[in-house]
Amino acid sequence: MEIPVIDLKGLAGGDEERERTMAQLHEACKAWGFFWVENHGVEAALMEEVKSFVYRHYDEHLEKKFYASDLAKNLHLNKDDGAELLAGCISTNLGLAGAAGVVDAFAPPFVGTKFAMYPPCPRPDLVWGLRAHTDAGGIILLLQDDAVGGLEFHRGGREWVPVGPTRRGRLFVNIGDQVEVLSGGAYKSVVHRVAAGAEGRRLSVATFYNPGPDAVIAPATAAAPYPGPYRYGDYLDYYQGTKFGDKAARFQAVKKLFS
Repeated sequence: MEIPVIDLKGLAGGDEERERTMAQLHEACKAWGFFWVENHGVEAALMEEVKSFVYRHYDEHLEKKFYASDLAKNLHLNKDDGAELLAGCISTNLGLAGAAGVVDAFAPPFVGTKFAMYPPCPRPDLVWGLRAHTDAGGIILLLQDDAVGGLEFHRGGREWVPVGPTRRGRLFVNIGDQVEVLSGGAYKSVVHRVAAGAEGRRLSVATFYNPGPDAVIAPATAAAPYPGPYRYGDYLDYYQGTKFGDKAARFQAVKKLFS
């Protein structure tokens, strides 16, 4: 099963090419909730520099600490700009404008980056690199490892879809809970996880385009069965204790607590 690939170069083309690209993006958001993007404007040299920095930091400061941890011992014993462009396109595809649109609703947005290194695991059958969850925020851009996989998305309640290593400078994109709420469920945040692996270490550099903590989120359609209006900071506080729980139950709890 091929994960959709969106060529963002089409957004700068003629009307027909832009319309085709927007339609492809809409279908990927609606039917999948995750996709690859290419020709995104992030220079290959910068992406390589970021990956090199994370590898150096891990080698110099974290590797020995991890293997000295009780978890590792027990396993052995037991054998930015691109985000905002996508936000505008998503708003257009959903017919949202002004305060209802993603960019305005998230204002002032928070853009942050999380670096993660998953070391090779001697007993991948015993642990997960990261348990199944959805992301709390808005739009997530992932610079994936170009050699080692492990990321898996649950598509449509049917099957786990593996996301292979990065190819040809692509970035991986997925939708978070706040876009699902804003869209009234037209676009879904998708459950995903990271499998532990025995073959090599895996690099992950995730950039999050999220609402600011005081941004007020609400579904564009009042009749939608979603919480809102609520302050994103309140949602995030509740999410911390329910990240690995059922998303629908979390939405309902937020609706009772904060809406």
